[in-house]
Amino acid sequence: MIPRQEGADHGEVRVMLLPTQGRDLLVPASAVAEIVSADAVQPLPDTPEWLLGELQWRGRRVPAVAFAPPPEGQGRGRAHARVVVCFMPAGNPALPFVALYSRGMPRLERAAPDNLITEQDPHPFALSALALGERHAWLPDFAALERALLAAQASD
Repeated sequence: MIPRQEGADHGEVRVMLLPTQGRDLLVPASAVAEIVSADAVQPLPDTPEWLLGELQWRGRRVPAVAFAPPPEGQGRGRAHARVVVCFMPAGNPALPFVALYSRGMPRLERAAPDNLITEQDPHPFALSALALGERHAWLPDFAALERALLAAQASD
């Protein structure tokens, strides 16, 4: 966790840290609508590897995405796997939410802009990376994710 100095927040933001395979994901805590079991995700035929399927959530079909594929033999049914339902910031009525795969229970952290790092080979759905102590995590690029999801839906 980032040390917090008393009396000033230095631009810190509350984020949810989602454990994934290889590198974690950070999403703003304010973007999180709900955390549910990954068992609720229903696979879809003929989709890209990163698109795990759909989640029926509050009367909506929400696409479930994995930034890194679940480990072999430990797919969506992994005991502690979760999906984090997030608001899509663009406000597109065709895609108001996305569910992001997490290998375990997400946890609340604080992140500061001075922890941003530059990466040579960023993830295609990441804006950048952030260092939290010894750990590095991706910051999702929700606009890129939205474009990819809409393109995947159009090809169905």
